[in-house]
Amino acid sequence: MPRVVLVGVGPGNPELLTLRGKEAIESARVIMGREDLLSLFPHKVGIPLRGDEKTMRELIGQALEDFAEVTVLLSGDPMLFSLAKHLPASWSIEIIPGVSSFQYFLARLGIPWDHCAIVNCHATQDLSRLVFALEQGDGVVVFAGRRLQTLRILAIIGALRAHTEVFVGKDLSLPGEWIGRGTPESLRKTLPEEDGLFLLFVPPGKRRGIRFLEDHEFLRGTVPLTKKETRMLLLGILELAPEVTVLEVGAGAGGMTVEMARRIPGGKVVAVEKDPRALGYLRENLRRFFVTNVEIHEGVAPSAIPERPYERVFVGGSGGNLREILKKSYALLEAGGRIICSAVTLRTLEEATATLGTLCGENVGVLSQSITRFVGGSRQGQSLNTVFIVWGRKL
Repeated sequence: MPRVVLVGVGPGNPELLTLRGKEAIESARVIMGREDLLSLFPHKVGIPLRGDEKTMRELIGQALEDFAEVTVLLSGDPMLFSLAKHLPASWSIEIIPGVSSFQYFLARLGIPWDHCAIVNCHATQDLSRLVFALEQGDGVVVFAGRRLQTLRILAIIGALRAHTEVFVGKDLSLPGEWIGRGTPESLRKTLPEEDGLFLLFVPPGKRRGIRFLEDHEFLRGTVPLTKKETRMLLLGILELAPEVTVLEVGAGAGGMTVEMARRIPGGKVVAVEKDPRALGYLRENLRRFFVTNVEIHEGVAPSAIPERPYERVFVGGSGGNLREILKKSYALLEAGGRIICSAVTLRTLEEATATLGTLCGENVGVLSQSITRFVGGSRQGQSLNTVFIVWGRKL
């Protein structure tokens, strides 16, 4: 059986390599890894690993055909944001742990990390886990990657926690190591010009939870927007959780899109909208609230709905195709998933209730929401349109 030894070589300084790791490297016939890691052991036969996970897996597979056993050098610890999880289960794998760069970084700072969120933002556009942790008030260790991404991350931290003292490390444990501290804005100005690998630590902030946004915070022009109170109710019925995938039909200006995406770090909202004007506001609102885990599809539903599994479905607008949209969405919904529809007319309510009743049987709920806002010095009540909500669960 092919055998692979994964060695965590730490943040790059050979002095931080474990004794077991050194033994495995010295006894190896061939070692594989990034060229900078291979250069630490010039006396060994080394094969560079380049490309994405699939390419590197194929390179290791080719080496196994020639050598039967290979030792793969991985930076930091093999089980933290590494290639290890992409290797076939059919291979015999030995894992030798190493010191992660974040452990080294926080040790240099003298800061305990047992209550920190650890977020990988290297080589990804989805920063939803970072934004969620910042809004929650968590202490966050951020694998930022290169300089441009680090600047982007500092801008987000500055918008969400402007006066927080942030710590930044570059090329940790290596000869060019740099550690800085300051506000997000000051660090953006003092960050080294030379590129490298950056790590950030954001101390815990005040525990606030994920707040509900006010209606006036959204850009929408004359595009309809789901009101705050209705968004609060819908989000409760949806029963969202991190990493779920949500289908939204009729995203509009993005009121529900933004609120859902902010509550599913590591997950995704697949938003379908046909109106180009609404799509413009939707994209602006995603940028406005640093939402990066939304995938937009322009077109008329149900034909524009991507055919993939979903764990939640929310239909906020149907364009007259409600029955067909609900049927297709239900077919794509995973077992146990929830499907929710909002309506402002009796006709839509009746169609939604009848269709979901056929699809979900007795697992259907219906309610109406009446909202009165008190405004002005006299606290006079201002009533908003009644909203009907119909939901079902797929068995």
